[in-house]
Amino acid sequence: MNRDDAYARNFGSADRARNGQRPADQGDDFEQEVATIERRDGAVKIRAKTFKGHPFIDLRFFTRGQDGALYPTQKGLSVRIQEAGDVCEAIQEAVTVLAERESARR
Repeated sequence: MNRDDAYARNFGSADRARNGQRPADQGDDFEQEVATIERRDGAVKIRAKTFKGHPFIDLRFFTRGQDGALYPTQKGLSVRIQEAGDVCEAIQEAVTVLAERESARR
């Protein structure tokens, strides 16, 4: 499936994608936390978001303040929805490579 087909499937006209136009206004920007992975020094939050009508997945490191609250840092990654499948496959491949390496070491 090419980029235009994926865009059309998720957001409407592929012509808008080719012309560089953003999708019709879909209301206010959206943000929903999907997961929080706690770490010793903070947390990684995974959020589904839109910005100016463009959907993406935000993976961001949050640090824990002295008050115990989590605060976002600049360390993170925003993945376009069109790239999400490829990113997931690449992460799974990295997990497989590391698991195979660990089994070979034993």
